[in-house]
Amino acid sequence: MSTPAWPPVRAPGKVFLAGEYGVLVGGPALVMAVRRFARLAGTHDRPATPFEREGLARLEAAGVTLPGGLPTVEAAELRDAGGVKLGLGSSAAWSAAVTLSALLAGRRPEAASPEACWPLAHAVHGGGSGADVASCLAGGVIRFERRPGEAHATIERRDLPGASLPLVIHGGRAVSTARTLSALRGEEHQRLLEEAARVGAALCEALLAGDPAGIREGVRESAARIEALGGAAGLGEDTGSEVVAAVDRALRPFGGAAKPSGASGAELVLAYVPGVESDDRDAVSRRLSEQGLQVLDLPVAPDGAAPLEPTTITDP
Repeated sequence: MSTPAWPPVRAPGKVFLAGEYGVLVGGPALVMAVRRFARLAGTHDRPATPFEREGLARLEAAGVTLPGGLPTVEAAELRDAGGVKLGLGSSAAWSAAVTLSALLAGRRPEAASPEACWPLAHAVHGGGSGADVASCLAGGVIRFERRPGEAHATIERRDLPGASLPLVIHGGRAVSTARTLSALRGEEHQRLLEEAARVGAALCEALLAGDPAGIREGVRESAARIEALGGAAGLGEDTGSEVVAAVDRALRPFGGAAKPSGASGAELVLAYVPGVESDDRDAVSRRLSEQGLQVLDLPVAPDGAAPLEPTTITDP
């Protein structure tokens, strides 16, 4: 019997809106899939990178039969013009795309839903909370929660009021999330993570409710907690505190506030302007650009990882 090919699929990138870091200790997170994609199409003839090799080995160890060859996942949309990653979850999108493609090739029922696919894709990714992988699989905006030690997660699609969606600014640096998390192992780090979870949960609720005052307070408190965690992890300039401060200053005339997204503000900064109507957000974007800040065009991706060709999937 011939080895099946990798079915072509695509998976969106993601942006953490609230709850990064705290999600590692059981707090909720809101994550938004964005309309920039990693696309799997064909195979490479080069050797696998360590990340690719280890991810594929974990998928095979879970009992999934892999198609032949090393899958080609093109993710230029998740990087800037110079090839620097934008912090949009390129490794999570790779994991989601490869897992879904392998499941489709084997006509496995787990391919039918993000919830069923997530445990395998999270294992392929190999670390973190799995919220980023869940976002790439589900699309839209999700509320993600996973208790420490539990194998499964709660993944809920949620609708956000327009005022709760931020503008996204590229901080200009690439920061390794894996290395950052590996530095947060001590008891003091645990306390900081638990405090981040408390603040992140409050911001999640404010965003879902469209509460302007709660959003502003939650964003500022979250920014302080993320900066403290970055300092504890030894990020130095890679905490991105100068970029976050510059965005925050630019937002003051609009009653807005800024926070990092993901590992640090060196990669991504979110500009929340809950008191500004959607029609006036262009003025905010112009103000940010005038200050030399790079605003990314990141509409919400309503759908998650999906085949690029018609495919029949059986529900589990």
